Amino acid sequence: MKIISSFVLGILLLSLGCNNPPEVQPVDNQISVYPNPTIYAIHIRIVNPTNLPYTIHVFGTNGGALFMVDDNQSESDYEIDIADKPKGMYQVIVQKGDIKTIQRIIKI
Repeated sequence: MKIISSFVLGILLLSLGCNNPPEVQPVDNQISVYPNPTIYAIHIRIVNPTNLPYTIHVFGTNGGALFMVDDNQSESDYEIDIADKPKGMYQVIVQKGDIKTIQRIIKI
């Protein structure tokens, strides 16, 4: 009975089109924010093969802006020195078109 049930389920899935993988849009940028936690600096690496413009904002523990840049390079590395800043949570926001990525970094 189990073999027949599996066979029927397989036929049902084929008839519903479940054997075709969904169309996936390629990711055109990669964002790395490290180390986390940190003591001295926040490193941001952007890989942007489409060269579309993006904006990076880094906000401190009090919500004030520490860093902002507009760029469109295919690969960029940024280092934001926070050695003299207070311990706490920092936010890194990268916006590219309608897509916004928010990462939180803890300074210890």
